[in-house]
Amino acid sequence: MLEHHRQPKWDSEERMKLRGLLKFSAKGDRPTSMTALGVLYPCRTLASQLDPRYLLGQASRSKAEVLKLYSDTIGELLKPVLEKHREEQAASTTEGTDDRWYWAAPLFLDLHFYSEQTLGWLANDRLAEIWSGDALDGEEADVAEGWSKHVELFKQTAKGIGALGKAPDDLSLMLAEMALAAPGIVALRCLQRVIDQAISAKGQTDIADYAAPLGHSMLTLFNLPEVMSLIRGKRDELPYWRNVLSYSIDGNIQSTFDEYVHTLVESLGLPGKPVDEFLAGLVQEIASALSLRTTNLQADVFDCEGRKLRKEDEPLRMRNRFALAFGQTKKSEDEDKTRPAQARSAFNSPFWPFVLVSTSVGQEGLDFHPYCHAIVHWNLPSNPVDLEQREGRIHRYKGHALRKNIAQQFRGHATDSNFSDPWSAMFEEARKSRPDGQNDLYPFWISPDGDAKIERYVPRLPHSREVLQQIHLQRSLVLYRMVFGQHRQEDLITYLRQRFSDEQIAELVEVCRIDLSPPRGAEL
Repeated sequence: MLEHHRQPKWDSEERMKLRGLLKFSAKGDRPTSMTALGVLYPCRTLASQLDPRYLLGQASRSKAEVLKLYSDTIGELLKPVLEKHREEQAASTTEGTDDRWYWAAPLFLDLHFYSEQTLGWLANDRLAEIWSGDALDGEEADVAEGWSKHVELFKQTAKGIGALGKAPDDLSLMLAEMALAAPGIVALRCLQRVIDQAISAKGQTDIADYAAPLGHSMLTLFNLPEVMSLIRGKRDELPYWRNVLSYSIDGNIQSTFDEYVHTLVESLGLPGKPVDEFLAGLVQEIASALSLRTTNLQADVFDCEGRKLRKEDEPLRMRNRFALAFGQTKKSEDEDKTRPAQARSAFNSPFWPFVLVSTSVGQEGLDFHPYCHAIVHWNLPSNPVDLEQREGRIHRYKGHALRKNIAQQFRGHATDSNFSDPWSAMFEEARKSRPDGQNDLYPFWISPDGDAKIERYVPRLPHSREVLQQIHLQRSLVLYRMVFGQHRQEDLITYLRQRFSDEQIAELVEVCRIDLSPPRGAEL
């Protein structure tokens, strides 16, 4: 018999003792985490010159081959930088190699290739505040002060204060990892893609002002106890920032954010907005999804006493991050509420929660399709309209299953230079390749052929009344869709084939079909 622990070690008090590993503290006036700051820096040179979308193209390479290619490219970019600092290295009192190069090199690259933009960005008196966004709100004074000292040292380094010693032998390799997966660089790339695609007049806005806080917001994710345990694994011998980069490369963080930002542009209604409002909307939405905290769930505990079932007074409390109830739930750290809008934003992202549990309140008027294509009906509704409404939450414009099929078939067109956004390029190619007979719902609502489908699960018990109810409901659903348009043809085909021959089906189609489809492009 298994017994739950009333007072487990992994409680809130124990968690509070475990501080994030990407923190910006200081010993006196000396910042202690400058390399972590370098990982958050939106380096323009690495973002533009080493964009994997163009540098790698359609070639299939191993991780080691990609890093070798990037290292060689960065080695060439570093030559003028290293030459400029050669005299300073000779004057430096630092013995051996100088690890400060890991965070200073991206800055030096930008000072060489993007001097005016970089100096202008660093000259802002509010840089520390802009760079952190709202991430430090509510933090203790020493945390904000430590961050400010890190940013100030970064600005001083740009002015040439302090000579660096010999560059580490693996500097090009470390910069290659940063170019692929550093949060600041990933953020700068994905924002640049959609801003170029959606807005023709850029104005004077510096995208780095928005990429920097977006990269900083990712610290919330990487500083979670669960994530730290997952990333570190058996690699405790490496600095945590190195593990973060390696883990992010393995998970292809750039592609993850490219897809996420593409879905947000339209779902937030940003096209046509002023550039600052456009970028602020994206950053705020992503930061909100990343900052969703754990919730406290509780389960009733029952004990058997003879033939009696007794409910214990104290429920079993559980911390949960992977699944979330759609509604107002208490956060574990304070008394605030996780509201439905927060839960929806987080679920509609590539991050957790991965399961959203809802009553009928979530079956109408809400979108859950950006990163979900499976629905579980814990019970069946009484009519086909409610069933259609439920499944309509995940079968919508540019849904998750549809995008997976688009990527499967048209990924070779993601490098089309006519589109700054790879997802716009793939959708445009899918539109141009529209099969005969398809209307303008393809490929934005109707999915190309592929492995991904909208999935329906009904956990019904054998021989229960829900077995027969599901049969009747599916039959009614087919008839309901025949009136309003059949967007899931497989249900109709299954229903007809169970009852008619192919010849009879052909006759029925000719008699009953009403063409309510929108006009094709050539007919406009």
